[in-house]
Amino acid sequence: MKVRHDLQRKGIKPHLWIIVNPKRGGKMLKLATLYMLTNVEFDTFASVIENLKTPLGHVSAMAQFIRRKTFKGLKSHDYHVSM
Repeated sequence: MKVRHDLQRKGIKPHLWIIVNPKRGGKMLKLATLYMLTNVEFDTFASVIENLKTPLGHVSAMAQFIRRKTFKGLKSHDYHVSM
């Protein structure tokens, strides 16, 4: 929250600014970032990764994290493969 307020104060990256939520008066709303995947896009990405043929053990843990829809706990190698 503090970082997003700093961005707004400096006048940079308006797509990351915090705005007032019109549905809940007075509450602040963080907009979704441009690089977030929709559910359909994530399902497509997950199916590609799960069906990816790699050498044995190359990205061994990646499929289990994809199925749980979380990327916490991935090793840096797995992140680089996903890039």
